[in-house]
Amino acid sequence: MPELGDDRLRLRALRLTDLDVLVAELGDSIGDRDEFRSRMHRMIEKAPTLEADGFVSYGIEADGSLVGDIQVRAPKGAWLPGTCELGISLFPAARGQGIGTGTVRLLVTELFRLGWFRVQAGTAVTNVAMRTVLERVGFSFEGVMRGFGADDHHGRQDYALYAILATDPRPA
Repeated sequence: MPELGDDRLRLRALRLTDLDVLVAELGDSIGDRDEFRSRMHRMIEKAPTLEADGFVSYGIEADGSLVGDIQVRAPKGAWLPGTCELGISLFPAARGQGIGTGTVRLLVTELFRLGWFRVQAGTAVTNVAMRTVLERVGFSFEGVMRGFGADDHHGRQDYALYAILATDPRPA
């Protein structure tokens, strides 16, 4: 996918120079920092595409500064063709400013333009901020995936599953 965005918000390919910022800003949420850095380094060098690799990650810039990343996943054989999943990580200082909502809206619009039919996203049931973003963009709550995600104590937590279809009405 090409770069997306406007003067305030831009989605672009991640760069190796982004790694130090990502590791520092995302902190404990990424788990093992060395493993994360190594995995992201390999991914950036490979420059995967959604169609060929089933995964792509974009840097999110707001007002010219990196403020997080967003991933699109479409693992081969996991879902019906035309289905993909989003995951977003915003730096703490970037939260609560509409960046998450704008980013998800921008990417969903592009995915539908490219012919994807279903975009889904899961988040911890307790993640009210992300659930609100998804609902603002027009995603529908589909249910709870019990014990789906890891929690902060090496246990498991329930995730809320949301999805939006290309045929769904979306807020402007």
